[in-house]
This record gives sequence, structure tokens and C-alpha cells, in this order.
Amino acid sequence: MVYDNVVKEDNKGTKKINELMFFKCEEDLSEILIIKAYGKYGYCKYLKEIFGVENYRIIEEQNAIDELEKYLDRIIGKKLFKDEQKELAVKVNIKRNGKLMKSYDTLNSGFIEDGIDFLIKADTDWNRKLEDGSKNKQYGKIYWIVYKLIDNKNNN
Repeated sequence: MVYDNVVKEDNKGTKKINELMFFKCEEDLSEILIIKAYGKYGYCKYLKEIFGVENYRIIEEQNAIDELEKYLDRIIGKKLFKDEQKELAVKVNIKRNGKLMKSYDTLNSGFIEDGIDFLIKADTDWNRKLEDGSKNKQYGKIYWIVYKLIDNKNNN
């Protein structure tokens, strides 16, 4: 980028900037900032935008989504109380400003964003007794239930 321009008289030299190389470095740096803004696998996502590719999946991301869907399939219809809600939030792993998001609304928006056909709804357990007649220790506590969304277009 900077080179010496030798002057024959008096063995002197001057420094000059290769403007084309300077411009190329600035362009590269701006592209690197864009790639970093995409986050993990940013270069792949950047190339997707450059080439206009609509459908693509990164294998590691797809494996993580498949693993999450298997976990969600196992807990469909189960009442999830505080500890299980936290476990689900950790598995979904949605972060904003470095903090793990734990609300069911945020998790639902993450499902929509990733194309995962599940929904979480919250409710409060008002049953004083369990089915076996014992006292309900979760009485008055909020729980989540995971539902799998069904695409009616494919069923007809």
C-alpha cells in the first residue's frame, strides 16, 4: 500500500500511497464488517446474499434444528414448569445482546424465524389436586405446553 519512490539526486526517497491498493483494503474491511454482522457462518450467509440464493442450509445449523425438533417432539403436550422452561430456553438458545431469552413469546418468534413448526402456550395450573388425589404442589404456577403445528395444505 505504501511504497518508496526513489529520487536519483542526493539519494533521497519519498513515500507514496498506492491508491488502488488503499481502496481495495477499504473495500475488504467493509465486507469483513458486513460478514461479522451476520454472526456465526457469516461468510456463507454473505455469499447467499451476493449470489441471490434463496434456499440453502448450513449442515451444522440444520443438525442443531433437527436435534431441537426431536427434543420438542418428546415434550409435546407436557406441562413445563420453571426448571423445564429454563432447559427449553437453553436448548432453543436465542440470545439478544448476549443474554439468553427465556420468554415463550421470544422462543415462538425464534421458531418462526428458523421455520420450526412448534408453538409454546402459557397457562396457570389451577388444579388443587392431582389425578391420583394428592395435593398439587404446582397449584397457581405458570406452565408452558409445546404444540406441534400442522400444515393443513399438505393434509388435503
